[in-house]
Amino acid sequence: HRYRVKRCCTIENDDNLVISSSEDGTARQFDIREGHVCSSSDEGCSNTLIKLENESIKSINSNPVQTNLLCVGSSDDVARVYDRRMLSLSHSSREVTAALHHYMPGHLLYTTETEENRYSSTPSITWCTFDPTGHYLLANMGGEQIYLYDLAGKTKILQLPGTLSDTTPADR
Repeated sequence: HRYRVKRCCTIENDDNLVISSSEDGTARQFDIREGHVCSSSDEGCSNTLIKLENESIKSINSNPVQTNLLCVGSSDDVARVYDRRMLSLSHSSREVTAALHHYMPGHLLYTTETEENRYSSTPSITWCTFDPTGHYLLANMGGEQIYLYDLAGKTKILQLPGTLSDTTPADR
């Protein structure tokens, strides 16, 4: 990675694979059974699994049931799900990797390009993970709220305030 590594995850039932996410917008896969050497440039590194353009990858986790699925939280307001079977390790970190699914709170979608963003900066997904059944995606949006998405229906089913100050005592 060219910048700081933010998170690492392992794959359920395959303790030899480690996937790291970084502020450089890449997720890289390492097999601890094999040696790995990178040159000083990104072009010499053959383990780039995911590349986002102009985004930092802040969180990455593997689905505990469908181990081919990875969720990625980044410096934008979109939680992405990737299928590892559709990805290949690359020598280049130039090509942007297409996600299988995107999850974003509906109120953050804008109907026109001229509509003003109500945030001084775009909220980012600071953490995302799957529930133990593998059916739901939980995403924490820094400066915003916590969202729970149903992977089958791709709908938001729960929205929790980001801080206790956002709730009334009756809600707590």
